[in-house]
Amino acid sequence: MNTSNANSKAENTTPPIRKQPLVSIVVTTYNSSKYIKQCIESIAAQTYTNYEVIFVDNASQDSTIEIVQKLAKILLKDKRVVIIQSKRNRGYCGGNNIGIKHSKGDYIAIVNPDIILDKNWLETLVQALEKNPNIAACQGKILYNKKIINSTGNLTDKYGATLCRGEFELDRNQYITGSEGFFYISGAAFLARRDPLQQAGFFDVLLFLYHDDLDLCWRLRLMGYRLLYVGEAICYHIKNITNTSILTKINATKLYFYYRNRLIILLKNYSINYVVKYLSLALILNTLNSLLLSMLHRKCYILIMAKAIIDVIKKARIIIIKRREVQTKRKVADSIIIKYMNKRPLEILAFKLILN
Repeated sequence: MNTSNANSKAENTTPPIRKQPLVSIVVTTYNSSKYIKQCIESIAAQTYTNYEVIFVDNASQDSTIEIVQKLAKILLKDKRVVIIQSKRNRGYCGGNNIGIKHSKGDYIAIVNPDIILDKNWLETLVQALEKNPNIAACQGKILYNKKIINSTGNLTDKYGATLCRGEFELDRNQYITGSEGFFYISGAAFLARRDPLQQAGFFDVLLFLYHDDLDLCWRLRLMGYRLLYVGEAICYHIKNITNTSILTKINATKLYFYYRNRLIILLKNYSINYVVKYLSLALILNTLNSLLLSMLHRKCYILIMAKAIIDVIKKARIIIIKRREVQTKRKVADSIIIKYMNKRPLEILAFKLILN
């Protein structure tokens, strides 16, 4: 096993075309000791063998890095492994970007540390991209256990609200392989071609975490790329979660980034006419969301929403710069993009779930 550290220089050489293209698996960790062992074991068990693994640790305070170093030597001894220890938490976006920059593969697989891959996951997704050269990225079926769906591709509406397609439904193979019926792929586990990711500019570090997958896929769609859901590629999200626990256990940090990043993404990715058309309603829906949560939990979540808006205003200059970059690369009109979005506000579905 060959290991590198954060000070090593990323190599820009493109690997030669092979029968099995090289895949770079990037795993970004932060206090992930509870899950990382199962994740690494599932990577080592893949039927697809031409891969390297890049671990990026975001300054974990637990034993994550020790577990990674130990298991990499045992289970991944015949693979190229890069272990990068960041001195600070760079978030999901910053961590994955570092990993991608240290990778060599034609394909990039982003795998969260709380994901367990079925042994055929990588092989199935590589085959899907090899057969569909016009697809930039794809995801498989993500389950909470062997029966309950987490994601089969994710949904968004014109106002930036999001929902995992099929979440908490009993899996009956009701979502078939294809590129229709969803807007973006889940950032928990997916495979992408290197070139489109590089053209898009990778993940936006301004977002830090949450909604980063929506933003990346939106930008890929603006550039004319397509996305694919592959139902035969299965992985499992290790979460003790139900549709009721989402409402009873509110994560203030996640809520803040949900409110904030939703607005940033609309400001960056829409043309000016569509910003004017949909941003005001997104603000109203954010406000209604925070008011409803405040009434249900008797906590002032509206202050979190206000903090998110203030942060967006403070970052106006950098948002404008990033918006120019996105719009410069645009090849597809918003009138086409919104055809992949839900027509009705997804927030209404969430309100119904809360009130029921």
